[in-house]
Amino acid sequence: MKNLITRTLSGIVFLVVLIGSILWSQYAFIGLFLIISLLGLNEYFSMVNRFEGVNIDKLFGLLCGGLMFLLFASVVTGLAEPKVLLIGVFLLMAPFTYELIRKESNPFPNSSYFVLGLVYVIISFSMLGFLGNYKVIPGEYNPMVVLGYFILVWSYDVFAYVVGSLIGRRKLFRQISPGKTWEGTLGGALIT
Repeated sequence: MKNLITRTLSGIVFLVVLIGSILWSQYAFIGLFLIISLLGLNEYFSMVNRFEGVNIDKLFGLLCGGLMFLLFASVVTGLAEPKVLLIGVFLLMAPFTYELIRKESNPFPNSSYFVLGLVYVIISFSMLGFLGNYKVIPGEYNPMVVLGYFILVWSYDVFAYVVGSLIGRRKLFRQISPGKTWEGTLGGALIT
């Protein structure tokens, strides 16, 4: 019961911070997701460093990830032209050079997992900045579009859980998430 209360309270705090940052300004939203992105990338690097023969330099990885996120943020906020994103190509190539300089025994797996982390975590979260951007959606930053996106995601999660709990029988991916069912997945999508 204590764990449920702790999780509920931390969820409420996160919800307030997220909604507050979305409504406050585009910069607050981007700043929050810079922090979330770097925490996610750190977690990703910690997970892959447990694989045999993989040893990613987390500090260098977080530096590259932060720079890549800021490149996207500079374009989203209109501080830079889209062509600045070409620098991101060099950031995606940096791990290969860095691993050769480090003289690690397995530079190619390290580099591959490094780049995958940048694409999977950093670029994915960077794309959220474009949701309410005036260059994609006519007008200025529209926090309601961003908030609407999150409401849809949360609705899907809630309804998938409820439908799956009530009528879920067929497991979706046991090895990834043993509780997820096909019924919950489809129910969440249809109701949302």
